[in-house]
Amino acid sequence: MRKDIDVNVVEPGTPGSPRHKIRETSTNHAIIFRFTFPKSERSNILFSVFDAGRLSFTGNNVLNGQGHLRGYQNSLGIREGKTLYFYAEFNRPIAFAGTWRGDTVGAGTRNIEGNRIGAFAGYSTSGNEQVELKVGISASSIEDARSVLEKEIPDWNFDRTKSQTKSLWNKALGLITVQGGTENQLETFYTALYRTMGQKSNVWNAYRCAYPLQTIIDPSLNMKIIRKFVRDYEKTGWLPSSQAMIGNHTAAVITDAYMKGLRDFNVQEAYAGMRKNATEATMIPWRDEGHITELEKCYFDKGYYPALPVKPDMKVEKLWKKRAKPTGVPSISANITSAPCL
Repeated sequence: MRKDIDVNVVEPGTPGSPRHKIRETSTNHAIIFRFTFPKSERSNILFSVFDAGRLSFTGNNVLNGQGHLRGYQNSLGIREGKTLYFYAEFNRPIAFAGTWRGDTVGAGTRNIEGNRIGAFAGYSTSGNEQVELKVGISASSIEDARSVLEKEIPDWNFDRTKSQTKSLWNKALGLITVQGGTENQLETFYTALYRTMGQKSNVWNAYRCAYPLQTIIDPSLNMKIIRKFVRDYEKTGWLPSSQAMIGNHTAAVITDAYMKGLRDFNVQEAYAGMRKNATEATMIPWRDEGHITELEKCYFDKGYYPALPVKPDMKVEKLWKKRAKPTGVPSISANITSAPCL
């Protein structure tokens, strides 16, 4: 039988003699940290933005800013190149602060903008002194991130936030109850179930099992996600993609839900988005969104992808990552070694 579990708490450090302890627990769009520092004249908390961004200290206990997402979609559904906003608040006035750019530190500076930037806030701490920090995140604006934080973590009660989060997770994991098995087998099962419930806005591989599972145990959540897919299409002109692999993974999620009788979304708009992604978006791996190239045109006309001629001025070649060699698409045209679109 499932038992309650402790989730979303991290305590790194060298076993037996940690220099400091970090605990964290989160809500849907916010997180609260509790730092326990040793005795030190300068106990620092660091913030980093590796791509283009902006950081700004406001008042005596707030840091906010924005940065461009790096990598694939995150749990908020924000894609690479999009902006993520945050609002961070400390539970006590900052003793000292500053910023950096690359290897250059600007002690006392309050604002910074650009690439490879960061900020630090710190205190003079006695042994085992605690500082708390809570952060709200938004894809819309800093003000929205602040509103999210005020709504989801309105006070400084770390243990209550942790308890509420634990209850929510146990309710979610309680959608499936199993009997029998060893303690290790139960842990393995519920850990796997827990992982299926994260990163739902990223359809890469999750369309295979995680989404179909969700249509069974919590179909209302899948409907919420599919409605977001449709809103993305209405806003951007494209359904979300995996941004990594070939195929239209969003279409698989939508079709699976539809075939299982889940229709609480705009079916016509969803179909329009699926059709556009299938007929107007490139299927080149790691660039599976945006308008089609001559490769897709050949595929639609002839039924296969040709091998790319090895020419430095080849237009399509520029779309490929270094990991992809310009010699064709073996998974689709395994018996084509060097075929032009003839």
